[in-house]
Amino acid sequence: MQDFQQTPKGKLKVVVCYICGREFGVNSLNIHQKTCFAKFQDEQKKKPKDQRKQLPQNTGLEQIKDLEEFNARATQIYNSMSLEQCNLCGRTYSQSIKRCI
Repeated sequence: MQDFQQTPKGKLKVVVCYICGREFGVNSLNIHQKTCFAKFQDEQKKKPKDQRKQLPQNTGLEQIKDLEEFNARATQIYNSMSLEQCNLCGRTYSQSIKRCI
């Protein structure tokens, strides 16, 4: 795990998971990502082959030392690779939310 720059005393360092977009404590992210990988793959296996997404890649995240920059990049990866897009209106949404009718 990255050794992010110091935050003000008493403030919890929170990092974004690039797969699900949720926030976790710095020490919890590695633990979370193991289950998040498996959950993402299980959800994709339930879909028809032509609708499956590949697991998002954390390209470049491991070199980022600044917490804000890390979170911005992780959020960008999540938004561009994990979210579904509505074929009707083009909006993106989480897999747990239904598409436009």
